[in-house]
Amino acid sequence: MIKNKKAAAALLLSLTLIAVGSAALLLEKKNAAENRHIFAMDTLCDMTVYGENAQVTADNASALIGELDGELDAYNENGAVFKLNCGQPLSGGYAEEIIRRSIELNKLYPETDCTCGRLIDLWDINNAQHDSPPEQAEIESALETIGNDNIVFSPDGTISLKNGARLNFGSCAKGFALDKVKEKLDSLDAGYTVVSFGSSVLLYGRKPNGERFNVNVTDPFSPTQSALNVALDECFLSTSGGYERYIEIDEKKFCHIFDLSTGFPAETDIASATVISKTDGMLTDVLSTCIFIGGMEKLDEYLADDGYDVIVIDKFSNVYCSENIRDDIKILDDRFKLI
Repeated sequence: MIKNKKAAAALLLSLTLIAVGSAALLLEKKNAAENRHIFAMDTLCDMTVYGENAQVTADNASALIGELDGELDAYNENGAVFKLNCGQPLSGGYAEEIIRRSIELNKLYPETDCTCGRLIDLWDINNAQHDSPPEQAEIESALETIGNDNIVFSPDGTISLKNGARLNFGSCAKGFALDKVKEKLDSLDAGYTVVSFGSSVLLYGRKPNGERFNVNVTDPFSPTQSALNVALDECFLSTSGGYERYIEIDEKKFCHIFDLSTGFPAETDIASATVISKTDGMLTDVLSTCIFIGGMEKLDEYLADDGYDVIVIDKFSNVYCSENIRDDIKILDDRFKLI
């Protein structure tokens, strides 16, 4: 079975994490919602904006998402990252900003690395028809190109790549985009807004009636259903799981999240990992991936960190969470147990 880009995008939209709440439908006409649906960051982005300036806000945020997608897409021939991967030096813009932030986060969380593009291309999870995994020699060759030391910052201010490295921001581009969208919403004095890339979401502002946002986290074993609900204030959140995109070879699933220590798709006892931060969208995107890859063995250190909140579902349907949000979680299916 192949989960291609369009199929995965349709699934992600149908499984959107956000339940805005029926009270939103009762807002006065001047606060009517503006909705936008944009294909960006290799998925469908669903945006809902409320407030007096909702249309202007939605138009501006949509334009920004399109600009970010064009610049950061490793497969857009007109984009900065594509050109950098093809040997053309880069200077400035969103691409330089995400590169520098990726390096900072990689030092803290080495399970992800933006120079893993050659490995991602080798497996080609989104498109390829595989009868077998890539050859071990091919995997080892791709692994040799991974590492931030392959990103060269020249004295003239340009950035280039060496050693055959290619950039791919699949583990952080959505979170980075949401950080930029929040900056735009701040500058526009926007009303409350929900921006969802499916696996990464921005909850912005506060509802006029004072209610909190309600987020349904997908059941990783039955992705058309929800496992739990969590009540949240303004924040970013990202979820990583092997159910999102994968291929099957000889009845074995290979997910789109890679273990860079082996060059193979991650094999983990975590079914899904969600990270919530009040201030940092890119962090949630990177961390959810790292937690998923690291498995239950490393979970305690993440649960103990008070800089963000975590919700993890393991392969036995047990739910683990940061103590700070335990009382905000409601289990929706009795197959799941809050530990």
